Amino acid sequence: MTDKLTPNEVQAIVEGVMTAKNAVLSRNNTSAPKITQSMTLSLTTAKLDTSPLEIKFPFTSVYVSDCSDAATEVNIRFNDRAGDDLPLSKKDVINFDYPMANAYINWSAQPNKTITLIFMTEGQIKTGSQTSEVSSSVEANSISNLACQSITTIAKILSQDLNAKVINIYNDGPDTVFIGATGVAKATGATAGVTTVGMPILAGGERQYKNTAEIYAISEGTSLLYIQKES
Repeated sequence: MTDKLTPNEVQAIVEGVMTAKNAVLSRNNTSAPKITQSMTLSLTTAKLDTSPLEIKFPFTSVYVSDCSDAATEVNIRFNDRAGDDLPLSKKDVINFDYPMANAYINWSAQPNKTITLIFMTEGQIKTGSQTSEVSSSVEANSISNLACQSITTIAKILSQDLNAKVINIYNDGPDTVFIGATGVAKATGATAGVTTVGMPILAGGERQYKNTAEIYAISEGTSLLYIQKES
């Protein structure tokens, strides 16, 4: 026997369909914004969730294109003013398959800080040096080969880079290298429960990271590392 939907489930489906329909109708109005709309917000004065900044046009994507630093953050709620906060910080992007009718943004006081948001009313945003068009998207990220590094003891092999997309690390050997955060340890002599041991890359092996933070390395002996960054 086929399970039946409960009244609450039916209501939720109907509300979802109506929200998407109303968003599309609103987008078709003559007052609808351009396909891409950017806004820079000053965060010096707090904007509480009880009186948030309302985004009054439908959109399918929101992207944090710039902000003062990595700690700069705002919160956004989609469609429902009483919904849950979703934090947004530098380079975050959120895409939807159907338009959001509106949104509500709040933030705590962050003196002398700003954040720039880009909304698209059609299509989706792909991060990279280019954003997507409505009908297609192309990422044009730059690739840079960093200086080779010979690693023995703990060393920082990459500084924080908020624009980094992908980091490729190749270990030319002759020994295994361990990758991690500051204080990273090698497996030799480690005991169960130690959490500082890095991820190993054997001689002749490589590993890819999607990371913007600092990266450290330590070798079991000596390791020559080739590092490539995509941003």
